Amino acid sequence: MQINLVQTNPFWAAVDRLPSAQKAKIIRFLRQHPANPRSSGFNFEKIQMSGSDKMRSIRLDQKYRIIAHQEKTNNTITCLHVDVHNAVYAWAQTHRFEKNEHTSVYQTILVSESSDITPTEAATKKGLFHKYRDRQLLRLGVPTEQLNLVRNFRTINDLDRNDHILPDDVWVVLSDLASGTPYENLEREITARAKEYSDHNVLDHPENKRQFVSITDEDLQKMIDAPLSEWRIYLHPSQDRIVKMRANGPIRVLGGAGTGKTVVAMHRAHYLASTVFTKKEDRILFLVFNTNLAADISANLKRMCTPDVYERIDVDNVDSWVVKQAGKLGLPNRMTYFGSKQELDKEAWKMAIDKQDDLPFSEHFIPDEFDAVVAAEGLQSLNQYLRVSRRGRGKGLTRTARRQLWTVFEAYRGELKRHNIGEPSDVKYQLAEEFRISPPGYRSVVVDEAQDMSKAALRMIRAIMPEGPNDLLLAGDAHQRIYGRKVVLSHCNIYIRGRSRRLRINYRTPECVRDWAIRILQGIPYDDLNGHMDTMKGYTSLIQGEKPPTVQHFNTNQEELEGIIGHIKNLNGNHKDLHHICLVAPSRDAVNRYEGALMATGIKVHQLKKNNDNPSIPGVRLATMHRVKGLEYDHIIVASANKNQLPLPGALRSAEDEVEKQEIFRKARSLLYVACTRARKSLFISSYGNQSKLVRDVIDNKIEGCSVT
Repeated sequence: MQINLVQTNPFWAAVDRLPSAQKAKIIRFLRQHPANPRSSGFNFEKIQMSGSDKMRSIRLDQKYRIIAHQEKTNNTITCLHVDVHNAVYAWAQTHRFEKNEHTSVYQTILVSESSDITPTEAATKKGLFHKYRDRQLLRLGVPTEQLNLVRNFRTINDLDRNDHILPDDVWVVLSDLASGTPYENLEREITARAKEYSDHNVLDHPENKRQFVSITDEDLQKMIDAPLSEWRIYLHPSQDRIVKMRANGPIRVLGGAGTGKTVVAMHRAHYLASTVFTKKEDRILFLVFNTNLAADISANLKRMCTPDVYERIDVDNVDSWVVKQAGKLGLPNRMTYFGSKQELDKEAWKMAIDKQDDLPFSEHFIPDEFDAVVAAEGLQSLNQYLRVSRRGRGKGLTRTARRQLWTVFEAYRGELKRHNIGEPSDVKYQLAEEFRISPPGYRSVVVDEAQDMSKAALRMIRAIMPEGPNDLLLAGDAHQRIYGRKVVLSHCNIYIRGRSRRLRINYRTPECVRDWAIRILQGIPYDDLNGHMDTMKGYTSLIQGEKPPTVQHFNTNQEELEGIIGHIKNLNGNHKDLHHICLVAPSRDAVNRYEGALMATGIKVHQLKKNNDNPSIPGVRLATMHRVKGLEYDHIIVASANKNQLPLPGALRSAEDEVEKQEIFRKARSLLYVACTRARKSLFISSYGNQSKLVRDVIDNKIEGCSVT
């Protein structure tokens, strides 16, 4: 008899905590025994004294066990947890897994729950859900055992802090209820779905499809084998809830590399334009930070949408969009970051600094202080600068020092004005003021790469789209922040209020590559884009991969080039599909050097610049680590992973203090993490001379299965 073998998302979170050897056994078990997991050697047994009489144990090896739930009515075995023998049986005794009678949604329930808030003896009138009776909360799917817990939530923060205790579907519906969605709407939808999905098709219930992951899922397997163009628009059922979420304000979507944040953002834009805002004049704005990603998203949306829908979605990178809007409103639209304007910017700083005598600051510190404090906060007066907090800047400044610096800042702005050049943050703050009075008329704004957006950009985005139903979706991951500085969304008038969602399953990067890349970031704190710490807990990949990452170190640049050329030939001897290979390096100079060397051997190459990558152009892709952000390829080669490249020595030499030095290393780690996680099948990392500390640290952690030479 064919058995449906599925796994919950928390099961994969438990898999993520296993040693590499056991992770590999999990993958083999799920692939080799989908039809009969009770085959000889796996000891499929009923668990006595568990939270449910349908709990079963499956032996993974002598030490580890899988806890599963057997549902005979639909021939389904659901993998719930995996751990060492004693711990996994203790888990089984304190958890129950069952179908909720009101919603037809399967729920994992902690029988003796603990909470991050202190319970009271009776439901308080000040509680977040005090307006609703027990029977009303039960109809929304709240388990009976957790009614008292829910009754004692005072704020949405209480709800968010206990998301690990509540079943996922309950946490989502309570978040919607707390955010203003009428109870009647929620109850009506839940009841209709429960009626639609009876026992024989209960696994097709959208909430069940979203919480279950099946490694034998035909759609997922198809996508693993599909061209990259299909991967870039593939939406897993677990992500569909975010795309169609009822939102009375901004949505924040977090997730590690490869979890589909960009895909969710694209489908959200498509859903809004095709289903919610459908009038001819309704427009959606889709903003990203990276130019190449903007072009890639635009091309993918063109494939996803009908022509009339596609025409109503404006896709752009934020700086390009700002230039266009500034021109329309008569503001300076020749920015300091474009072409020859960069040289004028340097000259403006030089002239401003030269006007002052005996400044006790380095030429690096002054523009950095302007960017980090004055530009970031939109300061326009000395009085504002004297009062602003410089927390995180490291080097303290007296009031006298601030007055001296402000004189330089004014002179710099004056030089830019003389050349009619706009300082980017100043222009964004000016646009924000204009849009507060007269918004540009969009119905919704979707933002990808939110972690790289400045405070000025986010304040402007908030002004573009005033708060309201389905106003904003911001997708990001602080672990991938390679530009700018940490920004808190609430400080930009963007209030999440329970509308935060997290993606944990990586559908792109092989597990062995994901594991290697994560170790680059080990021990470094990262934020959640809203002032709190983020975590990679539960972040795992469903794809085992063809082979573990290869790390090779060479004595000379020439030896490294020969090693890379040999690797490319091994990947693709016929040179017909070279566009699936991408070589990335830390700097443009390094990329140019590899371009010349590969061309000299007859290997076709195509260097990525600001335009979109066209798959019809033959050749190995070449790009800086910054340029490849948001893209993906079957095979990634990270070259020049050297001490003098990661991080670049110039940045370290100019660091004023230890705080700035650590920030430089953090950005370099994020940059290497971004580059490595572009790989869909294989990762090759090479260096010569002195190897980067970032790579050395990962190797010293002794990654199992990683080939190092």
